[in-house]
Amino acid sequence: MRHLLLLALLCLSLATGLKRVTLRRHRSLRKLLRDRGQLSHFWKAHRLDMVQYSEDCAAFTDTNEPLINYLDMEYFGQISIGTPPQNFTVVFDTGSSNLWVPSVYCVSKACGTLNWVPVTQQGYWQIQLDNVQLGGAVTFCTNGCQAIVDTGTSLITGPTKDIKELQSSIGATPVDGEYAVECSSLSVMPDVTFTINGLPYTLSAQAYTLMEYSDGMAFCTSGFQGMDIPPPAGPLWILGDVFIRQFYSVFDRGNNRVGLAPAVP
Repeated sequence: MRHLLLLALLCLSLATGLKRVTLRRHRSLRKLLRDRGQLSHFWKAHRLDMVQYSEDCAAFTDTNEPLINYLDMEYFGQISIGTPPQNFTVVFDTGSSNLWVPSVYCVSKACGTLNWVPVTQQGYWQIQLDNVQLGGAVTFCTNGCQAIVDTGTSLITGPTKDIKELQSSIGATPVDGEYAVECSSLSVMPDVTFTINGLPYTLSAQAYTLMEYSDGMAFCTSGFQGMDIPPPAGPLWILGDVFIRQFYSVFDRGNNRVGLAPAVP
């Protein structure tokens, strides 16, 4: 009770002294350095090779959540969600912006057309990749290879040798630590297709490029990046956000499989 009284007094004092501050959005450091022609110098100076690689006080309560330390790597505890409440064991992670909990329900329209792909190696959502096609022709991973479907990776990564060839084929050139493409050329750039479990998953140039605006001008970069993962874990392709935002992905932990389908509105 004493703690609640102190908390109420704190909330009251904060409310009476509330100051509203107008937020202003500034241009990112990346854009500023790029406009000044200093981005490449920044990467080199820091020895980075980017080409290669409103609350309500009444809602507060005095609650203690027991946490379990797992090998000094993470803390996890139990929370309840819904009515009636369901218990979930979750990792309390200050580095994650979303709340992830398992579910047996798939409510998207895409769930009628899921292609279930078995996990080949537990630990990550690793699957068999049949091949990678460029403009309809098998160009990489010709005899099959391994890939990870990863929500924590922004781009699509692959072996450096393959990615360099792919960048060249789509007309991407190194600029300020990134691979840039002409935005006006997107309509003529080749599709990139990942064949998984016998089905094609095709990305158009508009899908595998990232577009930013600076001083009213568009700047386009490739969504591919080289990354060499040594054996025995690699080599691996990583299908990150550039891939996942085009295809609805279901991670079925109970059956050790990944479901993929074209994303629908």
